[in-house]
Amino acid sequence: MKQRSYPYLDLIRGLAALAVFFGHARSLFFVDYQPGAGWLSRLFYFSTGFGRQSVMVFFVLSGFFISRAIHTRWAGNTWSWRDYLVRRLSRLWVVLLPALVLTCLWDFIGSRFGMDRSIYLGTALAKINVGRVADKISVPIFFGNLVFLQTILVPVFGSDTPLWSLANEFWYYMIYPCLVCGWKQGRTNRVATLWFIVAVGLLVFVGRDISVGFVIWLGGALAYRISQGLAHRGHRFSAGWLVGSLGLLVILLALTRAEHVVRNQADCLVGAGTIPLVIILATNADGCGPWLAGAAARLADMSYSLYAVHLPLLVCLSAFLVGNQRWDFTLQADLNWLFICTVTLAYAYGVYWLFESRTDRFRKAIFTRIR
Repeated sequence: MKQRSYPYLDLIRGLAALAVFFGHARSLFFVDYQPGAGWLSRLFYFSTGFGRQSVMVFFVLSGFFISRAIHTRWAGNTWSWRDYLVRRLSRLWVVLLPALVLTCLWDFIGSRFGMDRSIYLGTALAKINVGRVADKISVPIFFGNLVFLQTILVPVFGSDTPLWSLANEFWYYMIYPCLVCGWKQGRTNRVATLWFIVAVGLLVFVGRDISVGFVIWLGGALAYRISQGLAHRGHRFSAGWLVGSLGLLVILLALTRAEHVVRNQADCLVGAGTIPLVIILATNADGCGPWLAGAAARLADMSYSLYAVHLPLLVCLSAFLVGNQRWDFTLQADLNWLFICTVTLAYAYGVYWLFESRTDRFRKAIFTRIR
């Protein structure tokens, strides 16, 4: 049975990946915001300043889709830890492994031959600080990132700092089904308690910051359960609800930019604002036109590749083109920046085409071997 599609959520996922990408590209190539700048400059800097917030949106969407996969399997009596792990790990590794190898390549080129290598020494003026890259490239760190221990036991590999969130994602993938198994398989208090102890133990292992993110991720799982119930009853939200939820999210996003709001508070604000919007868009999913649905699906399909591979290339290009002499917001600089963004997007699409688009083929090959 074909699962229901959610084109509006695909669109949000793709836009969130673009927000992270454009935020990094702006920070690496343009000077920091200068007070008194014109309205166009203010709009540009403001709209490209929601990178971390976009990752929180990813977490909510991930909670929605992963919980859907888990509960669908349980409902059909086809749940299996083996199959689940194959599906999740194949999805993650088919992009992560090439991303780590490509990070080695771009970091080597940029740090050896770049015009200004301060970005690789952690001394560049750009707001993006990838740290001292030479200290973060080694075989143990490579494999630590490959098994999702970055930010827990090892640093993020090289200059590819966005990989921090993949550790979050993987451990959420492990913790949530433990909770579900405790609920579904808890025929005795002892079995349920064992599953819950495993889940709590994993939360302790990953630490406070990742555990806080799990609360946001659970919001996506909650959104799935609510939207599923509403859709089964044939409920649809009016345009007013959609406008209201968008307004709420915009207000909360603006609040995250306030100086007195700390990081975890900002993360929770974004999560709280995203959940109602996801519920409404998922419930009204059938109202999306075919053209928009197709475009959203294509954008969402390459969002993981774009997220995982863009930064090392941008860092390398910045070492050759700008270094510490970042550009002012001028027409010529804008055109140069747009060209760099276009090249990087094409590169990310190439990685998607070579690897991520073949995820199903890779997954089928694994299932053929283990069954």
